[in-house]
Amino acid sequence: MEIPEIKNKIIQNKIKVGNNPPPAKGDSSASSASSTQGSDKTALSSEAVALEKAINAVKASPETVQTEKVERIKAEIADGSYKVDPLEVAGSVLKDIITQV
Repeated sequence: MEIPEIKNKIIQNKIKVGNNPPPAKGDSSASSASSTQGSDKTALSSEAVALEKAINAVKASPETVQTEKVERIKAEIADGSYKVDPLEVAGSVLKDIITQV
């Protein structure tokens, strides 16, 4: 006869410890596992270090968003008076394409 609560607890316990049985109380492998945990090291690539520095610099700098300009553009879009110069947009797109090649 199966008892669902017990079966479920066993499954949950196995999941918690990665399907490894718990070490015995006198087992020496438990102490060796804890000593190897302190020797783990993480190495970051130079790109990751540069990205972290950039993120920290942005977080530390004052707000760079031009709130007045953003609010003005939002208002112009809302009332339908916001106009985009297609030649300016095309020029910017072409400039980006040329400089990326």
